[in-house]
Amino acid sequence: MKSLIVVSMLASLALPVAASAQTAPAPPAPGPAGPTATGEAAPSPEELASRARFRSSCGPFIKSHCANVFSGNAVTPEERRDQRGKVRACLSANKDVLSADCRTALAEREAAAAARAR
Repeated sequence: MKSLIVVSMLASLALPVAASAQTAPAPPAPGPAGPTATGEAAPSPEELASRARFRSSCGPFIKSHCANVFSGNAVTPEERRDQRGKVRACLSANKDVLSADCRTALAEREAAAAARAR
């Protein structure tokens, strides 16, 4: 009988611990867009949408016509900017095979790059 009481007491002590271990922490509250881990300004929603349009409309052309340019190994912000410039230059050189959507997205990304350079 004593062992049954001890077991039930231990179980009642372990129950709150087990229950609290199963609850996930709340996600952090969204804050204002600030600098990223690399120190660059966080992209705006419009910038993110522009990038998504570029990737979806030009992705197949990048893979088929500019695969030798895109390595995916860029680590620093400077390397990423240099690589993006090379991909845009490759697509510009192959405009005759690009879809209309890709040409539009490319022009949009080139305009954004020119605006950042100012």
